[in-house]
Amino acid sequence: MQGSGLGSSSKEVADACVAADEALAAVCDKHKLQKDFAIRDDLGGGNLLGR
Repeated sequence: MQGSGLGSSSKEVADACVAADEALAAVCDKHKLQKDFAIRDDLGGGNLLGR
């Protein structure tokens, strides 16, 4: 998405990813589970083939 300024859609997505990753980490900690991946914003383009 274009633009990453305050109030932009991409900023909202990035913030949601950070919040979700932190919430997942809290659940994993609570249940003594290892969190071996991160929830991150896909910074790539919209091409599903990765080209």
